[in-house]
Amino acid sequence: MKKIFIGCPISKYLDGNSFTNDDFKNFIEELHLLCKKYSDTVFLALEREAFGVKRMEDDLCTRLDFEEMKDTDLFISIPEDSLGVAVETGWASAMQKNIILILDEEYRYSPLIKSIGVVTNAETIEINTANGYSTCKADFFRALENKLINFTSSSMIEDAKVS
Repeated sequence: MKKIFIGCPISKYLDGNSFTNDDFKNFIEELHLLCKKYSDTVFLALEREAFGVKRMEDDLCTRLDFEEMKDTDLFISIPEDSLGVAVETGWASAMQKNIILILDEEYRYSPLIKSIGVVTNAETIEINTANGYSTCKADFFRALENKLINFTSSSMIEDAKVS
């Protein structure tokens, strides 16, 4: 697999230049590490912006995120209640990117998000963070790794067909 793009909420977890939710931050850092096992290139805006320490101007980060999406093979979407991640999910869908959608039972989602698989290749993992991200990590990472293994296998088959 060439590139994974992780889309997750940022603004709601920032207070100035400080990241306010260590549980979510740890979850995302572990997600990032797992993705690096399956792809040499993993894009995470939170990493680029040092978890809020190096925030970019809105117009610049929007343009750069859109450019990152163009050559992405797999988009991992953690929308929570983020309109930004909803936009990125729309970009991925319009560009016919593969999507793994992480839906948290603690949030209500638009049918356009929940049903994105109708218009592009998408799979869903459901989680419940009522007691924090740390309580659902084991099951989540097991499910995600299975999907990454399956995607990597099918991606390698497609690459072989092209060669």
